[in-house]
Amino acid sequence: MSLALTQVSSADLRHLAAALESGTLQVPVSAPALSAAGYGHLHEALQPFTALDKPALLCVLQAVLAERRSARAQRLELVWSGSDAGPSLTKYTRIVVPELLNRAARSVSLAGYSFDHGQQFFEPLHRAIQERSVSARLFVDIRQLHARLEQQLGQEKRKARLVPITEARASSSGAYAHAVLDLFWELFWPFPGNKPELYYDPRSAETFGVASLHAKCLVVDHEQTLITSANFTERGQERNIEVGVLIRDNGFANALERQWFNLIRAKGVVRWV
Repeated sequence: MSLALTQVSSADLRHLAAALESGTLQVPVSAPALSAAGYGHLHEALQPFTALDKPALLCVLQAVLAERRSARAQRLELVWSGSDAGPSLTKYTRIVVPELLNRAARSVSLAGYSFDHGQQFFEPLHRAIQERSVSARLFVDIRQLHARLEQQLGQEKRKARLVPITEARASSSGAYAHAVLDLFWELFWPFPGNKPELYYDPRSAETFGVASLHAKCLVVDHEQTLITSANFTERGQERNIEVGVLIRDNGFANALERQWFNLIRAKGVVRWV
């Protein structure tokens, strides 16, 4: 199916199907024909189907609607990392995460304790922001992010790049957090254009802090939520035995995002600027 149809509401798809069946909308579905029937705003989404005849286009619309009904019916899905001992109906974390980011059409809220292969991991989110104007918020833990960035620089034999972080840490927790996040943009988000909003737990930047931002969750388009024990690392996504759940429920997604917004307002998490 065309990716464009994922951005068309079910109501519009139903109305299109009814207009085709009644003859209100004529094929081929040109821009003038769509405008005349009151669906001019859907011309771009329907461009891949302009050559289809009426039965074929109806089949496409009905298939998309049927798929959506099926997806709504199954609100909870098991998400698994690691080996699988036999036949199952599970989805795999390494597949679910990039799929969610690739399908994002409006918004992404992502909280993670640990990340690696950052440029590769965040590339689908970067494309969502640049190509589809998706709004995005990231929530991270400073100490763990520092450890992962240090690990990458060690592999690249560039540990001298860590000197500013060491100096900032001796200065203040705020300076330390900003030095780590500056390196995050350099190594994990080396992309041009717009960036996501980036927040951190200030307690995770304290020298003797004992609290972490340990959540691992992803909310896409205020509708789909992944809650998982897996970090956003190669080990957590592919090798460890980890368990999560993919929840298709607008109310749950909004409730979780409200929790993050409440933290932002209460300064429980601080924005990098």
